Amino acid sequence: MDFQKIRDRALYIRRWLKARPEKEIVVVSHGGFLHFLTDDWEDGSTGWANTECRTYEFLPDGNDSELEDAMIQETVESRQCRGKFGPPPTRASQKELCGLILQGWADQGYAIREGNSVEDEIKLR
Repeated sequence: MDFQKIRDRALYIRRWLKARPEKEIVVVSHGGFLHFLTDDWEDGSTGWANTECRTYEFLPDGNDSELEDAMIQETVESRQCRGKFGPPPTRASQKELCGLILQGWADQGYAIREGNSVEDEIKLR
């Protein structure tokens, strides 16, 4: 599995969503991809229940260039609806969680891009 291609696709979609004129947009996808789209690795495996709804907002990034990451974060209200009452994980914690999940996926037999280890894939983040 080429995680960099998945990350690139997620970045493209976040940028596309941010550029849309609509204020609210519904995204339907597979839970595994949603980790990459949201960069939210708090709940392992897919972390999403069937037909689950979460609300995310774009984080201010200081510029509007096409090169921005268009990062999003789940709203407090959305987290509370899922029983998450503490603050969301930090970016560093998310990166660590990502590594654990990618390693778990590799251990379950998901192929990692040839020539890369899970550690290499995490460094690409």
